[in-house]
Amino acid sequence: MNNEHTEKIKHLMCEFEKINDNINLEQGEQKEYKIDNLDPHLIGYIFSNVLNFNVDYRPIEKINYFIKFIYKGNKCVIVHAKLSFKLYCREEIATEILEVFKESIKIMEQALLIYSEEAVANNDYSLPNRNTYYKNKICVIENDISDTMLQSKKLETELEKKREKLIASGRANKTIVKEQRGKYSIIETPLDKLINKYSDKIDDLEIRLSYLVELYIDNYFSYIEHFLSLLIPMTDEYNEKEQYAKILGYDWNAKLQIINKDGKHNAIIEDLSRIKDIFEIDLPMVYFQEKN
Repeated sequence: MNNEHTEKIKHLMCEFEKINDNINLEQGEQKEYKIDNLDPHLIGYIFSNVLNFNVDYRPIEKINYFIKFIYKGNKCVIVHAKLSFKLYCREEIATEILEVFKESIKIMEQALLIYSEEAVANNDYSLPNRNTYYKNKICVIENDISDTMLQSKKLETELEKKREKLIASGRANKTIVKEQRGKYSIIETPLDKLINKYSDKIDDLEIRLSYLVELYIDNYFSYIEHFLSLLIPMTDEYNEKEQYAKILGYDWNAKLQIINKDGKHNAIIEDLSRIKDIFEIDLPMVYFQEKN
């Protein structure tokens, strides 16, 4: 990419020179500086795509890149690792280099904004395929829902067995004092105590289950929208003269309607609409009402 902003970056970083030999970080010369609050991916992009430096991407496991350069006659290197982003250079130039990085990123963000606006206007951009990401996420939520339901069922079964055993013992409804408050006593029975003990645990699981179901539905519809975003450009119904960004802004229903010219997807749309209506009204309340 090349525009007035990238030219500003080149001017700002004119004292950064390419270097191809191995950096020898001799103790006493270079020191280690942690780079905070700067996007390592933008730094890498500036060096590789604006300055045309040789950026060594993924040289070894857990290292994203090395960038070697000379700044004002001093050998330096930046390393973006899995859990760190660091600059190695002489102490007297460290602050100056980091300030240049900071200013360059500000300009780069402006350049990318112009570039993205032009790409959108020309329908010249791509959308990452995240189908696998959504499917895996939905599978994890499904497993959590299944585990939560099994835990709840297990507690209900355990409660019923203990309840039957307590009733058979004849002690189930024996009155006991739970708490004394002045002249008044709060009374409960062994059966009350047993039910209250399990009810709290079961209620917690029911609440967790309602949250997981909400999360599942939300992610399921996100997956549908993403899948349709990838699918529509490959159908006969796609109008290449229409801005693709406009389609991306449509919800799942509007996207489905694009490929539903002959009405063959009406049943699917109706089923999804019913799920969405329940979800948007108040899923937890509906869930508990139906369960009770």
